[in-house]
Amino acid sequence: MRNSSTRRGVERRRKPDIWVRSLELLVVIGWLLMLAAVLVLSKAKPQVETFFDRYYDIPLRTSWDVELLGYLQGMMYLGLFLGVAGMLVNWRRGRRAEDEIRVSFVLLVILSAIGLLLPHLQSFEESHPQGVLQQNFQADGKKHHAPENFHPRPPQAADAPPK
Repeated sequence: MRNSSTRRGVERRRKPDIWVRSLELLVVIGWLLMLAAVLVLSKAKPQVETFFDRYYDIPLRTSWDVELLGYLQGMMYLGLFLGVAGMLVNWRRGRRAEDEIRVSFVLLVILSAIGLLLPHLQSFEESHPQGVLQQNFQADGKKHHAPENFHPRPPQAADAPPK
């Protein structure tokens, strides 16, 4: 019968194993994917008019390219999957004191989640321009909901009370 306490503290790993190399590969693939996603995002957004576009009367795309946004969404899902898979492998592999936590996977998951949630949050704001819980409080202290066609405007000089 072997005594496990005699083997404690002895490093049996001589070189990086398949799991460490796979973590390194996942980090590189994940960040290349994020770089590609940024490039796709810059290509998908509406074009901005420049002096030359105006001078030569070049037509511009004024809306988002929906096909490229579909690719971008797929890239975000793949980035989320790679990040979660990398965190699981890192968690399973990192049992020794010298094993390090790879923060790249956490950042990859956060950026992918933001990339997936941001369009939904923007469409929610567009469908609710006044906000979900916007309320006006009158001088009588009672809550009054703003009518749907209410658009607040900044106070003007004519609205100021007389002195």
